[in-house]
Amino acid sequence: RFVLKIDANSDDEVLAMGKSLQMGFKRILENRFKEFWDKIKLQLSDENDENKDTYLAQLLNVFDTYWASVELGDDYRSSYLELEKIHAATKNIKRFKQLNNGNGEQGRKCSLCGERRAYFYGDYKLPAFTDKDLAVKILGSDILFVKNEVLCTVCAIKRFQGTGFPSVAEIALRARIPETEIQKMPYNAELFYEENLTEKYLEKNNIPVGKLPEIRRIRDKILEEKGISSSDLPKYYALIMFDGDNMGRLLAGEYLRDQGLIEEFHKELSKALSENAKKAEEVIEGNRCGKTVYAGGDDFLGFVSLSALMQTLKGLHKAFKELVNDRLQGYVRKKITMSAGIVIAHYKTPLKTVLDWARRMEKEAKGSGRDAFAIAVLKHSGEIHKTVWKWNDDEVSNIERLEKILEMLISKKFSTNFIQTLEKEFLKLTHTDNPSYDKQFDTELKRLIARSYMNNSNKKDKKKEQRESYELCNAFYIQIEKQPDDYFSLMRIVDFIARQLGGERWYGS
Repeated sequence: RFVLKIDANSDDEVLAMGKSLQMGFKRILENRFKEFWDKIKLQLSDENDENKDTYLAQLLNVFDTYWASVELGDDYRSSYLELEKIHAATKNIKRFKQLNNGNGEQGRKCSLCGERRAYFYGDYKLPAFTDKDLAVKILGSDILFVKNEVLCTVCAIKRFQGTGFPSVAEIALRARIPETEIQKMPYNAELFYEENLTEKYLEKNNIPVGKLPEIRRIRDKILEEKGISSSDLPKYYALIMFDGDNMGRLLAGEYLRDQGLIEEFHKELSKALSENAKKAEEVIEGNRCGKTVYAGGDDFLGFVSLSALMQTLKGLHKAFKELVNDRLQGYVRKKITMSAGIVIAHYKTPLKTVLDWARRMEKEAKGSGRDAFAIAVLKHSGEIHKTVWKWNDDEVSNIERLEKILEMLISKKFSTNFIQTLEKEFLKLTHTDNPSYDKQFDTELKRLIARSYMNNSNKKDKKKEQRESYELCNAFYIQIEKQPDDYFSLMRIVDFIARQLGGERWYGS
C-alpha cells in the first residue's frame, strides 16, 4: 500500500498510470510462475504446456489490486481523506473473475489450503478424484510431496520457493542445536525426533526406507556431540505477529499537533516504518534462532525458537519505540504503539491453526486497549493457555520481568512447583468475596517461593534471590483486576516454557 503524487495533464494519463501499476504487479506474478514452470518442466512425466494458462490463472486470481486517484488541491489533508474514502469504496466492490470459464474451482481441492483446485502431485499413482486431463505429475525431489498429496498452483509454488526456508521443526530445534548442525540432517529436521524414525514416516514422506539406519546414525552423532538426549529435544516454537496501533487515525492526522504538517508527517512515518521493518528482521534473525516471513512497515510475522523468544520480543518492542514512537513524537500528541500476538505451538500443529491463533491473539492484544502483547500456548495434548498484558507497567518492561523469572527457573534456582501449588490454592477462590484475598496471596507467594528455592547459596544470597523472585512474580499480580485468571495463565505459560528449555518433562505436552 502506498500514496503517490504524480504530475498528469489529463485523466487518461492518470488512468494509464494506474493500469501500469496493476500490470507491473501482474508481471511479477507471471515471472514467479515462469521460474516455477521452467524448473519443474524438466521433471514432468508428460507435456502440459497447453494447460499453463489454467495453472497461471489460479495464481493471478489470488491477489487483487485496487487503486484510486483524486486531484490534489491546496489542502493535502482533505485530498488525502477523500482519496482514502474512494479507495475504501473501490475495495468494497470486490470485483472478481470466475475461473475455468465461469465454472469455478471444481474437482479435488488442494491438500494444503483446501480452497483451490489441485493439479500437482509427486511420483506416485494419481490420487483419487484428481482431474487426469489437468493433473501434473512431477518426478524427482525439487518439490517434496507427501504420498497422495495434490497441490494447487499457489501451494506448489510455495513448496518450490520454500527451499532454504527452515521448517517449524528446525526453528524449534534451534533452541538447543545450532543451525549448521541441524542442516546436516538429510531430508528434513523432523527426523531428529524419535517418533519420526519409523518406516511408516519415511514412506509417507517419500524417503527411501533403506536410509533409516544412516539417518539414525547422523542424528545420534549430532546429539552425542552436543550432549543432548533425544527425549530432551525441544518440540515447540513461537510465532510472532505484530501490528502498529491506530495507524489509520495516525495517517488521517487525528493525533497531529499541527495539521499543516500532515504531508511531512506521512513522509517521516513512512521512513520510520521502513527502518523499523529492516530492524525487526535483524532482531529476529540476528541470533540465528528465528526467521522472518514478512516485515513491511508496521506489520510483521516471524518464527523464533523458545530460547530466543523473550530476547526477540524485547528487541522488537525496543526497535518500534525508538525508530517510530520516539522519532515522531514532535509531530503527534500521543504515543505511537504496537500490539503483538504470540503463539507457542508444537511442530506438528497445523500451521494454519497456528496462524489463526496468532491473528486472534493480536486482536485480543488490541482489544485490551492496545500497546499490549497476548500469548497463547497450544499444547500438543489440546490444552490451551492464553493471557494478555501491557508491554510496560510503570515504565518497567513486563517482558524483562518474564525473562528474569525464566532465567531463575531454567537455571534451577527455583522449582516450578510453587506455580502449580499457588494456582491450586487460589484459582477457585472468588476475589471479591474475600477481602483478605490479596493479603493471603502475598503471604502464600512468599512462603511457596522460599520453599521452592533450590540453589545452594549462602544465607545472604539466598534471601536476595528469594526476594527478587517474589518481587518479579508479585509485580504481575498487582497489575490484575478482579479474578486473577490472567495471572495464573501467565504463570502456567512461564512454567511451560521453563520446562521446555530446562529439559524437564512436561505432563500433557
